[in-house]
Amino acid sequence: MDGECGLGSVGDQLALVFGDRGQNVNGHRPGAAGEDRRGARRQRKGDTMTLGGATLTHVLYRFYNGGFSRAYLISIKRPDQPAAMIAALKAQYGAGAKPNQFMDDYLWNGPVGSVYLSCSSVTHECSSFIASTAVLKQEEADKAAAAARGKKDF
Repeated sequence: MDGECGLGSVGDQLALVFGDRGQNVNGHRPGAAGEDRRGARRQRKGDTMTLGGATLTHVLYRFYNGGFSRAYLISIKRPDQPAAMIAALKAQYGAGAKPNQFMDDYLWNGPVGSVYLSCSSVTHECSSFIASTAVLKQEEADKAAAAARGKKDF
């Protein structure tokens, strides 16, 4: 996962690169009043919801400090979905790490982004997120700073 990274084409959706302002995502207005640092989450309506051979029920976009920071992908519940999601992400990012040999969980880490996939052997539903490494670090730093400011009150 080197170089420019983000969410490529998911069905008919426009590609987003980490940091994009999100003007093509329904319900997201860059810099909208009331948007806070915790991150706005938006969903596009009317897109073809596929990723490789997998059918998705939801693609949620997350924005942090006004820029695209993460996407959540959730598949339909059907026995063929885990294999399809795994194949699609392996084709894009390589073999990945499989922390537990008994579960269909995969992790891809890189300097620009991280991808996590978890598929249930019971419901056959998969969920995945694709996140900016830089934004994840910034969120952690912001949380630590907020906690430190909160400690001053005690």
